[in-house]
Amino acid sequence: MDSHYVIIYRPGNSWAVGKSLYEQKIADHVRYVERLLKEKKLVQAGPFTDGSGALAIIAPTDEQSAREIMARDPGIIDGVWDGELHPWTLL
Repeated sequence: MDSHYVIIYRPGNSWAVGKSLYEQKIADHVRYVERLLKEKKLVQAGPFTDGSGALAIIAPTDEQSAREIMARDPGIIDGVWDGELHPWTLL
């Protein structure tokens, strides 16, 4: 079993109410996620189909590193997203 961390993203204070995910100011967040994927720090990520948020699976790491990844996310810094970190085990 591999240990990972999951970030659950929910709309934050800067979320534009009434607009879809694709109308939000998330370009910097998307670039950040793409970079994490290239650096193999991210396993997978994507939005929930009900529009309630998104999820990212962070590659095996320690909790401090996972918290730093989440804290450096431009979407969280800009308040578009609120992030919630959870330890997670891939079976």
